[in-house]
Amino acid sequence: MKYYVIWADGQKFGPADVDTLTQWAAEGRINENTELESATTGARLSAASVPGILFTAREAVPPGFGQTLPPQATSSYETPSPESAPFSAPGLGGGSAPSPYATPDDGSQYVTYSWISLAVGLLCLGCIGTGAGIYFASEAKKRGNPNAQAPFVVNLIATALIALVALFWVGFIIIAIMSQ
Repeated sequence: MKYYVIWADGQKFGPADVDTLTQWAAEGRINENTELESATTGARLSAASVPGILFTAREAVPPGFGQTLPPQATSSYETPSPESAPFSAPGLGGGSAPSPYATPDDGSQYVTYSWISLAVGLLCLGCIGTGAGIYFASEAKKRGNPNAQAPFVVNLIATALIALVALFWVGFIIIAIMSQ
């Protein structure tokens, strides 16, 4: 099975097989916390959870150190184009080196934003706030956060209820005006 290495800025590099990933781990290019994506299923997981990748004990290394250097191109995987290369020459696309202290974005901040949008929507903004909550929950789901479903459903129900209440009041006002 082959996996893509996912950098902190979201760029993919690879795919690479388990033997190549083990080699990269031995070289310190990836570590147990490096985010990988299955080339066949698209599922994201940490390198530590992939069977067969061997991580050798090294001296103390700062968190995220394994993503400071890009994996070297070998014949066992496809070489990315200049636009998708994690580190390329200026003007050729690609990005800058990820921070060695960066953590993968799992969408947890979007789950928080979704709950806050729900509260704001219920207190004062109505469907605008709950609509924003639906958007943030969707973003969290895209990033694979397992906690994104609850705020998505709650914001969806709140949006529907707010819309029904608004329709009721509009109908009530129209009836009151017509009866005068």
